[in-house]
Amino acid sequence: MSVGRAARRAVAQVARFGAVFATVTASAGCSRQSAESPPPPPAVLEQANGTVLPTVRLSQSALEAVGVRTAAVQSAPSGLMIPTAAVIYSPDGAPWTYVVVGPGSYLRHPIAVDHVSGSEAFLRSGPAAGTTVVTIGAPELLGAEYGVGQE
Repeated sequence: MSVGRAARRAVAQVARFGAVFATVTASAGCSRQSAESPPPPPAVLEQANGTVLPTVRLSQSALEAVGVRTAAVQSAPSGLMIPTAAVIYSPDGAPWTYVVVGPGSYLRHPIAVDHVSGSEAFLRSGPAAGTTVVTIGAPELLGAEYGVGQE
């Protein structure tokens, strides 16, 4: 028997055992209940007003784990400027940045990158100067938005 076949067989047996065990314990009244409520999910998608994109809201523990950092969009002679760390690309290759819309809440905003110089991205269009954008944690926000890592 091949290793892959043996592994699939073992996984199937464990899954069957888990289902049988859950059925037996539930029918015997052996459910484990906790006085504490389950922790909130690390990220929740909420429909934002006036956009088809969802707002990504992180729990306090997710905020601490990700270590989200931000910076303000700056005016530049040719348009706008943000740190290159604030530029994120969606799976289709489009450039975006995440803007802060509330405590622990972020919305993906389209940008048009004119050019990059050092650690600054110069934009033809994007969020208004003074808008706060995410410089650390944007890949995690995009992953939450696209459901990466969810079962």
